[in-house]
Amino acid sequence: MIFLIGGKCRWLNLLQAFKLYRYNLS
Repeated sequence: MIFLIGGKCRWLNLLQAFKLYRYNLS
C-alpha cells in the first residue's frame, strides 16, 4: 500500500517536471 502511494507521488512529480519542460520549450 505504501509502495503504491510512493509510486503515485513519484509519477506526479515526473508529470509536473514534464509539464515544466514543455512550458520552457514553447
